[in-house]
This record gives sequence, C-alpha cells and structure tokens, in this order.
Amino acid sequence: MISQVRVKTFFSSLCCVVWFSLVPHALADNEIPYFARTWLAEDGLPDNRVVGLAQTADGFLWVATQGGTVRFDGVRFQRVSIASSPGLIAGTMRVLLLDREGRIWLAKDEGGAVFCFDGAQVRMLSADQGLPKNDTQRSLAMDGKGDLWVTYSSGKVIRCARDGKVDTFTSKDGLPGDMGICWLTTSRDGTLWFAKGSQVGVFRNGRFSVLENFGSPALRIAPAHAGGIWVCAGQQVLKFDEGVETVELGKIMPDQDGGRSSFEPSALFEDREGAVWVGTVSAGLFRCDSNSVARVEVSNPSILSLAGDREGNLWVGTRGGLNRLHRRLTSMIGPADGLPFQGVQSVCQDATGTLWLVGENGVLVRGQGTNWIVQSPAGAPAKTYVTCATADTNGSVWIGGRRGALYCWTGGEFKDLGRRVELHERAVRSLLVTRRGDVWIGTDSPEVIYRLRGDTLQPFNLPSGYRFIRAMAEDAAGNVWVGASDGLLVRVTGDALVNETVKPIKAAWSIRCLHGAANGDLWIGFAGAGVGRLRNGNISRFSTDEGLPNDYVAQILTDDRGSVWFAGNQGIYEVREQDFDDLANGAATRVWPVIYGRSEGLPGLQASFDYCPDSLRTSDDRLYFSMLSGLAEVRLDFARLNYRQPDVFIERVIADGRMSAVYQDLKLSTPTSTPAPARPGAAGNKEGLRLPPGVQQVQFEYTALSFVAPENVQFRYQLEGLDKNWVDAGTRRVASYTHLPPGSYRFKVIACNNDGIWNKIGDTLPVTFEPYFWETLWFKLAISLVSFASLFGVVVLVLRRRHRLVVERLEHQRALELERNRIARDLHDDLGVGLTEIGLLGDLAGTSNELPPADRERLEEITGRARTLAASLDEIVWAINPANDTSQSLVDYLFPYAQKLLGSAGIRCRLEAAEPLPAGNLNAEERHEFFHAYKEALNNIIRHAGATEVQVTMAAAAGGLLIRIADNGCGVEEVAGKGAHHGLAGMRERLIRLGGRCELTSNAGGGTVVTFLIPVQPET
Repeated sequence: MISQVRVKTFFSSLCCVVWFSLVPHALADNEIPYFARTWLAEDGLPDNRVVGLAQTADGFLWVATQGGTVRFDGVRFQRVSIASSPGLIAGTMRVLLLDREGRIWLAKDEGGAVFCFDGAQVRMLSADQGLPKNDTQRSLAMDGKGDLWVTYSSGKVIRCARDGKVDTFTSKDGLPGDMGICWLTTSRDGTLWFAKGSQVGVFRNGRFSVLENFGSPALRIAPAHAGGIWVCAGQQVLKFDEGVETVELGKIMPDQDGGRSSFEPSALFEDREGAVWVGTVSAGLFRCDSNSVARVEVSNPSILSLAGDREGNLWVGTRGGLNRLHRRLTSMIGPADGLPFQGVQSVCQDATGTLWLVGENGVLVRGQGTNWIVQSPAGAPAKTYVTCATADTNGSVWIGGRRGALYCWTGGEFKDLGRRVELHERAVRSLLVTRRGDVWIGTDSPEVIYRLRGDTLQPFNLPSGYRFIRAMAEDAAGNVWVGASDGLLVRVTGDALVNETVKPIKAAWSIRCLHGAANGDLWIGFAGAGVGRLRNGNISRFSTDEGLPNDYVAQILTDDRGSVWFAGNQGIYEVREQDFDDLANGAATRVWPVIYGRSEGLPGLQASFDYCPDSLRTSDDRLYFSMLSGLAEVRLDFARLNYRQPDVFIERVIADGRMSAVYQDLKLSTPTSTPAPARPGAAGNKEGLRLPPGVQQVQFEYTALSFVAPENVQFRYQLEGLDKNWVDAGTRRVASYTHLPPGSYRFKVIACNNDGIWNKIGDTLPVTFEPYFWETLWFKLAISLVSFASLFGVVVLVLRRRHRLVVERLEHQRALELERNRIARDLHDDLGVGLTEIGLLGDLAGTSNELPPADRERLEEITGRARTLAASLDEIVWAINPANDTSQSLVDYLFPYAQKLLGSAGIRCRLEAAEPLPAGNLNAEERHEFFHAYKEALNNIIRHAGATEVQVTMAAAAGGLLIRIADNGCGVEEVAGKGAHHGLAGMRERLIRLGGRCELTSNAGGGTVVTFLIPVQPET
C-alpha cells in the first residue's frame, strides 16, 4: 500500500508542471457559483481569526476566535460567558470540538485549560487534572469509548479518560518519532485516527499503529461519511481506509505566485453532498468532487476552520472573519461582465438559447455569460435607438425602436419591416409574440395598439385617455391583455377588444407589468398599489398591508414550484401561490415573501419598467429580471426547498431595562477530573419567570435558527392572557409590552424559515407579574370584606334610622289620631250637645205666648244660629275624626250632604259612585279644604244656575279621587256678571293647595260641569 501511494505521488509530481500551467483556465471553467457572506469584528465577532466552528444540538452556531467565543443565530452574536466567572473563558481560543454526545469542547491558550459545555453546565480540565500548562493545544478528538484526546504544538498527545485518568503517549506507544504536530480525528465507527509527519494511522489496543506513509509532511485528515478518512497530502486529496485501495479525488494547485507553504492544508471537511473542502494556509479554499477541483472565494485566503450546518451551509473560519458559503441563486450581469451599459430595460431569449438585451442607452446586445456582441439593426449603433426586443419559437427576434422602428432578426440578418408611417413614428414600448405567431405592438400612442399577423398590421382602438402602453401578456386561454400607465386594462379575444379596467375610488392604479400564469391567472403589477390577481373574472389585490415588501411591482414571473416571483423598487422576492390563496380565502392574514439579493451581496436592487418584455424565464429554468444596475439572474436549478423547521428560542427577557432572564445561562460545575459531565435536562425546558411588582415595560427577545437566509425568517408571537390572536411580527425579533396588570401569562413565539416552513411549536415561557400587596387577591378579598362589612353596617344603620323614623312618624300619627279623636269626641259631646240644647231651649221658649214679638224674633234668631253652629260643628267633627280619612268615608259624607242641601233647595239630585274607589288616605286638612270647595260648587248651583237637576259622580282616576258635579242650569256665560265668577277662583286655589285640580266646562244653555281631582295618598 505504501509503495502504491508513493508511485502515485511520484507520477503526480512528474505531471505537476504541465497541470500547473493549465490550472487557471481549469479553475475558471470549473468555477462553481458560490457566495460567501462575511461577518467581521465590526459585526459582533470578538476577533476576525476564527479557529473553531460547530453547530450544537439546539441549532446555535458556536464560533471560537482568538478573542473569545460567541454563539450565533444568523443575525446576532452572543458572547459565551459563565455567569459566576465571566472572565474564565475570555481570551485566546485555539481549538473547538463538537463530540458525538453534542457537547462542545473548547481549548484555551492561556493556562492550557479545556472546557466542556454540556447544556447549561460547564466543566474545566486544567493542569490540576494533569494537562500541560505551558503548551499550545492544536487538536481535539473524542474516540468511540468517550475518552478525550488533546495534542500540542510540542508533539505531545494526551488522553483524558472518562474515569479521570490522564495519560501521555510518546514514540514508545507507537507514535512517529519526529517532533511535528499530531493531528487527530475520529471516523464514523469511533476509531481514532492520527496524522503526524507524513504518516497516517490508528490507535488500537493501547498503541498507535502507522498504516500509510504519504511522503508529504503537509497532512490533514477528516472523517469520511462512507467510512475511513479523507487525507490531504500536499496537493492531493485522497480517500483512505484499511484494506481498501486508496483513491485520489483531486488535486489542489493554487496560483503560481504562492510559495509551497501557501497551499499547505490547514482544514479538511466533507459536506453532506460528498464534496471535500480543503482550506489552505494562505492559498484559499478549494472544493473537490469526482468531477472537478475549484477554488471558491472567501474573505481571506488563510483558512483556519471548516464546518457544516444542518441546512447544508458551509461555514469557513479565516484570518479575516467568518464566512457562510452556499450556492449563489442570484447574481448580477453588468459592465464587469462585458455589457456596454449598466441599466437593462428589455430581455428575451431566442430559439437557440441566446439572450438578447436592450440597455437603457438604446444599445442592443446578444450573447451569454461574458461574451456579449453589440447588434445594430440599421447597420450602425448611432442610427437606431432600440427600446425593446422579443423572440418567437421559430428563431426570429423582433426589435422595436424609436420613431416607429420595427425590425426582425431571422436567418442571422436584420430586416427592416418599414412600418414607421403606419405606427405614426411613435416609439415602440411593448412587444408580444403569441403562441399563434401574432406580434402585438404597443407604442407611445395613447389610443391604439397593433397586431401584426403575417404582413397585415391591424390597429385596435382604445378608449380615449392620456397614456402609453407598457405591459402585454397572453393568458392560458390565448387572450391578449394590455396594460397602460393610467390603469387602462383591456382584453383582446379574437378581433374583439374589451375594456377590463378596474379603478379604485380616488385614482387609477397605474399598471407596470402583466403576466399570464399557466393556471389561467393574470397577474398585474401596479405602481404604488401592490399586486393584482385576476381569477375567474374577479380581481384580488395584495399590498404591503398583507406582507409584500413593496407596493411598486415592475416585473412578475411564475415557476413550476408553485411560487410567484416579483421585481420592484426594492429588489426581487418570491411568494408561494398558496399564501395568496390562503389570504384570499380568509385562512391567513398576510403572505410570507422570500427576499433575494441582499444575502448574496446584491443590495439596492431596483427593477426597470416602462418597456415590455422586461423579464424572462428561460428554457434551462433560470429567471432574468431587468434592473437599473444590470441583468439579475436567478438560478432555479440551484434552489433547494428548505424543509427544516427553524429551532425557536426565547433568548432574553428585559424588564424596565434590566436583564431578567437569559437563554442557557451557563453555570460552572464543581471542578472535577471527569472529562464528561452528566447531561442535564434540555435547555429549552424553562421554569416560569417571576417579575417583581411595579414592572412598567417588558421586552421578550427571541430568535429562530435558520442560516440559509436568516433575513427571511418570519415570526409570530402571542402573550396568552392578553393577546387574543397571534401577532405577526415579520422579521422583528423583539416583542414589547407596557403596563401589564399583575397576573400569570404565557409568552409564545413561532417562526418559519426562508421557504415558509413553520415551526408551530416554537418556544414558550410562563411569566408571572408579581403584584404589590394591595394588588394581591387576599388583600382585594380583605378589602372587599371590609367594604362589604362597612356597607352592610351603613345599610343597617340607615335601615334602623329609617325604621326609627317610621316608628316615630307612626307613633306621632297615632298620637295625632288619638288627639283628633279626643277633640272630635269633646266637640261632639260638649259643644254639639250644648248647641243642641240651646236650640231645644229656644224652641221651648218660643212656644210661650207671653213673649213680645220683638223678643220672640230674637229668640228664633238665636235658635237658628245655634242650629247653624251645630251643623258647622258637625262638619268640623267629621273632618277631624281620623276614622273618616279614607276615600269611602269622604264619599259617604259628601253624597248625603249634597242630597240634603240640594233637596232643601228643591233641586233633584242623582248620586253615582264607581267601584272600586281609590285605596288611600285623605287627612283632616285635605278633607276640610275639599269640603269647602265642594260646598261652594253646590251653593253656586243653588244660587246661580237655576238648575232643576244635579248629578254627582265619584270614581277613581289617575291615582286620586275624581268628583264630577253636573247641572242642567243656564251655564256660566249667562251669569258671568254676577258674583266673582261664582267662587271659581277660590275652588281652584283650594284644589291647587291639595295638589289636585279644578276644571269648569259650560255651554250656553247647556248646563255646567265642575270636575275635582283630589290626590289620595297610598296607605302605609
């Protein structure tokens, strides 16, 4: 085996000179379009010299530099620091290793310490455990048994066994005896491999065994996915394994100017596609596969470390920063590639696959890559100013120009079609060749478009307006659509032109582009109004309000992956058609665009418009967009759908400007000689966070680990207990809340990667906002109880006082009633009886014949006066007596009185009482006042009405007692001059004092009606 490799090496050396002279062209021919995104110290790296790289199980990329170690999420660098000893892992780092159990091993230059990061725990190995103190670590490896191996610049090899034992290995243990550095790696089966000097071997049965001598002291080894190892010996890249023939994959040959040491290998790595990447000391980075060896540009030719992530990106650590490599999907063709102009305004591809471009300076070129040939339809560049070009499937290219110029390239020659007069010498802005072979022409003319079928040029008149045609497209059904600068949209089916313009309330949507999709949709790009989709006769519009990056859309294309591509004022982006469908159906609130160009070093892209066609999808599945800075190319054949869900983490919680929680806050374990600490629980299993009372503002900082295009990662978050729905955060990685009430909440965040693949589980953090003691439940309950007790006490006091007042009022009323009873009894028993006796005595005295006539007359007067006083006293006793305070008592008294009074006057009286009478009380004063008004009404009838009949009616009405006195007398008008209106004013005054009313109605010759309404107090 050794001799075979030496023969191969010797043969390769003989051919080296010949190959070396050809390598620049070979590398150029085999150049792979990779793009390196670079991060430097100014972006957050501790140091530009990146010595170690690894992606841990949680998805973070660990980056070790000679100025410290950071954890990277694709956007932000976070210093790896031990909470209790932040300075312990600061300083120069030498080597970083990710072992099979997902632990990070980090070798520090100062003091020779080695750290193990296992979840949130950190352990340290140092000279106290037997490691060399003043020697520099160069290589770390973990064998299949779980023992840690460390090599040093001096050539030492140290093994730290799991049981804590530290052993040193020398030439006595089978190592080659030279003083060179020993490089270690572990193959997939757990075998420990070494490379020292020019020899490669394995560690087996407690000894190092040399398996091969490659003849070159410049060796690097790396594990191979298929078993065995990869070896870079000098310039050769070899696949080596025991018992298997060694195979040469390729040979790296840097530029001639570099010395031999410049292409000495410094790092070796196999990616998931099987390609082997070789980093050199100062000659750059090379990619080797079974087809070719190619040099890939990175930020610095001195390569220190290589690693891959789970999404297929390659990470390169150099002396000039951190690089992320992936195939370049988007590139720009411009003056540096041979174009005689910068801005492109029209593009097409002919039947041979050749591209035709029209520059903003009116120059027409054709070609591919860097080979562009200027074409002049009129024979000289200055004679024709070209505006746009399109191609048909028959091999012809149609070219439009100013002043109505129209040409056709066919058979390798230009033909002037001579249509200037018919086109009214208007500049051609739009050209479209349909599947039928018709050529449609749009010019600066605002009122006409043209169809060239064979040799016939047919005009189609447009609705009047001030515009120019700048967009044309054919849909899946063969209809031709035309869009104009003032929003005019027309459809031509056969020979019929139909106006399909859709205008909003304020102004027309200016149309910049049209695209007919294979599924029958028509896509419309507007200037300032976003995107329109015409489907089944209905137009749906989408804008920045629904998640689009920009509302100025100049070019639209579709692919076979279910995506729509847009180019506008802020570059190129892609949106899945399903996103638009979900939005239109109400299943989503926004779309999730993927932005291209920025992550590949093409910022500031702006699409051209005003001419058609200005974008193209080629036969080899590439997209071309006309830009103000050149021709943008998108390689769909390089596009790979990123199916991996991003890992989502809540990184920090900041309350009122102070850090309250940090993801994976590292803790230093008790020093031990055991190199492999016990694994803790998953770092993502967070306990609830409790925040102190009085927090006014809280910020949740979160991240999602997707490195393909981290700028396209989208987030949604929700604070359960406050937010009813998810909040679309876009690319924002922080959520802020202010003045949250005390209580328990759950902050949740989810994210999707650049291809819209969502991690719907995301990360969750329970958060409790502690209340002040006066905001606690027990305090509120206590306050509620005290308040209830106080209120209850107040209510009881009020009720007791009200009850006492009622009792006092009832007692007072009872006392009054007793007093009224006594007075009524005394008046009736004493004064009434006495007046009656006076009347009787007067009658007896009047029977004597001895009295003179004058005395008899006086005695009769005294007797009559006594009887009148007795009647008045009877009325007073009736009014005072509390037994008569009811409505019924009032009726029982008033009816007989009216009958007696009117009967004595010879007037017939009819009495009527409607049951039931109001249940209530009328006190003595009320009955007394009303009785006088009632008596006054009866006296008026007797004295003035001349009536022969009176009807008295009593009934309940409107919460009181209604008394109606109607006579058949002469009426009020006939006696208006007599008396003072018959006491009507007095009656009204008495009723007003009672809270009632008195009304009088009369017609001449028709009698008079007096109506009293007396309020009756409810019984208590």
